[in-house]
Amino acid sequence: MRRYFINDAWPTRCSASGRRVFTEVLRMFGYVYAPAVAKWPVGQKRVQRDDAGMGVSITERRAEIVGRFASIANARSRLGMGSQDIGELEAAFEKSFRKATSGYWKGGLWDGFWRYRSSIGQHGAYSRVADQMDIRQADRLTPSARRFREILTHLNDVLIKEEEAIAYCARIRDRAANLENETFASTLDERAAYASVKAECFALIARTNRCLADARRAVAQASRQVWPDKKHYGKRFSLSGGLYLVAATVAALALAKVGLVIAAIGFAVTMLIRIVSLGSIRGFDRERGWKATESLLESTKQ
Repeated sequence: MRRYFINDAWPTRCSASGRRVFTEVLRMFGYVYAPAVAKWPVGQKRVQRDDAGMGVSITERRAEIVGRFASIANARSRLGMGSQDIGELEAAFEKSFRKATSGYWKGGLWDGFWRYRSSIGQHGAYSRVADQMDIRQADRLTPSARRFREILTHLNDVLIKEEEAIAYCARIRDRAANLENETFASTLDERAAYASVKAECFALIARTNRCLADARRAVAQASRQVWPDKKHYGKRFSLSGGLYLVAATVAALALAKVGLVIAAIGFAVTMLIRIVSLGSIRGFDRERGWKATESLLESTKQ
């Protein structure tokens, strides 16, 4: 886990005990705290999950994720935390999203009709994920689009856990900082108040650990949706070898029966067929978009 070195300013009237309690908790998570910042805003709204009903389109899910990146960066800034890793993850997300939703020849995600036989009339011979960005109904999406939307949903879950962890830290920060304004009848009362904050810090540790475990599970579930990497070397060799054999056979028959000119024409036509078929072998390289998505999930794990 990365460590963020930040401003170590603290209100001068806060007791040393209060500083130690909260600073030690944040240090456990790799943060060095600077309390001279604004307070965490209350009452943030969460976007409803799409487990039921119409659902959320890929475009809407992307907008939600972008909003969470901005929210996390702002929250960390209020707490004086660094946001370099969040910035790097957001850059990886944007790059992977562009790759996955790019055109057919640029490695974008797509499906052939054999993967959605029941809805071939709707999508045609093949359908790209880029053409399904605004579809909200899951049953109208092709398999790759459905998988990609689910990956984005799990990534959104990870960011929600990050937001929750920061919110817990902010609440404990405010609780500890507010002690400086309280008046205690005796030293025992003051110690009891700080003991209460310390107990909340231990509860924060347990809750944050649960957040981390949930985030790891979300990344694992997203990783399982990535299309397996299959190079199909055997099929490539068989197709190329078979087409070369056809080309040689046509040329030989033409040479034996009708002469050199027709043989050359037959060979050229056969080679043209092979060139066209190489375009269909491009289908075996559809994992390029999934590779970019897999790279995003690896960055999320870090």
